[in-house]
Amino acid sequence: MPEINGFEVCKRLKENEATREIPVIFITGVCDSESEKMGLNLGAVDYVSKPFSPAVVKARVKNHLTLQSSLNQLKRQNRVLQEAEELRKQVDGVTRHDMKSPLNGIIGFSDFLLGANDIPAHHLQSLRIIRQEGYRALHMVNLSLGLLKMEHGTFTLSPVEVDLVSVLHDIRTDLENIIQAKQFRLKGFAG
Repeated sequence: MPEINGFEVCKRLKENEATREIPVIFITGVCDSESEKMGLNLGAVDYVSKPFSPAVVKARVKNHLTLQSSLNQLKRQNRVLQEAEELRKQVDGVTRHDMKSPLNGIIGFSDFLLGANDIPAHHLQSLRIIRQEGYRALHMVNLSLGLLKMEHGTFTLSPVEVDLVSVLHDIRTDLENIIQAKQFRLKGFAG
C-alpha cells in the first residue's frame, strides 16, 4: 500500500468503535518476529507470512469469523443476562416495598382491636400474637430492603440505641412455644 501501511490500517480500525470488532488478519511478505508481534499487539487476530497456502488462509479466516461470531453471541447473551438481573432487582425491590402496606394494615387493625373494650379476654392473646408477628414480618421486610440498598450501594448507616432487655424479651416470646414443648427453663430471666 503506497500511502499507508497495514499497521496503520489496523490501528485505525481498532480505534474506531464501528470497526473495532472486525477481525484483522495480516497477510504479508514481511516475516520477521518484531513485525508479527507489532501486528498482533495492534489487535490483529492472526499474522500470515508469504508464501502461504490459500487453503490454510481460508481455514484461518473461517476460524476467526466463527470465533468472532461466538464472541458476539456471548456478548449478546451477557447483555440479556445483565438486563434480566437488573429487572430481578427492580421486581425484588418493588415486592419488598409493596409488602409493607398490608403488614402495616395488619398491625394497625390488631392495635385497633386491642384498644377495643368488648374483645373477650381469650382473644386478646391471639391479637397480641398477630400484632407481634406483623411487626416481626415488617422488620424482616425492612431488613431485606436494607440488604437491597447495600447491594445497590445506596445504604446509609444510621446507628440507633437498642434496648437489649426488650430484644431478649422479644426473642423469648418468639421461642415461647419451643421453650414449653421442650420443657426448658430459663434461669436468671425475669418475665
